[in-house]
Amino acid sequence: MDFKIIFFLVGSYLIGSIPFAYIITKTARGIDIRNFGSGNPGATNVFRVAGKTYGLITLMFDFLKGLITVSVTKLFYPDLISISIICGLLSIIGHNWPVWLKFRGGKGFATSLGVLLGLIPLVTFFGLITFVIIFILTKYVSLSSVLSSIVVIAMCWIKREQLILCLFVSLTGLMIIIRHRPNIVRLLKGTESKLKI
Repeated sequence: MDFKIIFFLVGSYLIGSIPFAYIITKTARGIDIRNFGSGNPGATNVFRVAGKTYGLITLMFDFLKGLITVSVTKLFYPDLISISIICGLLSIIGHNWPVWLKFRGGKGFATSLGVLLGLIPLVTFFGLITFVIIFILTKYVSLSSVLSSIVVIAMCWIKREQLILCLFVSLTGLMIIIRHRPNIVRLLKGTESKLKI
């Protein structure tokens, strides 16, 4: 295999693994985000524990991890969408299971959004709009994440994007839904926490 491809694959995972939620809260507040709130090292928990400013910064950096990984890969391999997809997937896996935090990471929504925006911007836009609408109506980040993931999957197949993209989007959406299983249970029980910004 081309050494450069190996570099991109490993680099994508390591970039995805950068635990911005942990770094930002540790630097700004001197706390380990994993010991507060839900214990999840993701943007939503940072919002709850450290406030809106740090939550938005975390969200932005987690989003950029995915977008930059795919965008840079596309620059070097513009005719090989499969390489960009694999690198995007590795950045999401890195976020969800980061080597730096003993493989205990976030739920992958923001990083997945960045990856998908780099691959299929129009379809991702529909998902983003869905997220915003559902969140405004319910204040549930988890519900917004799950429903927007379903919309992105559906739109990808409806628009008849490349099969490899549709399969990747389906896998990504399924990962997000699975990572939100505890939230789904709490939603059904009526005990899920809302995020008031």
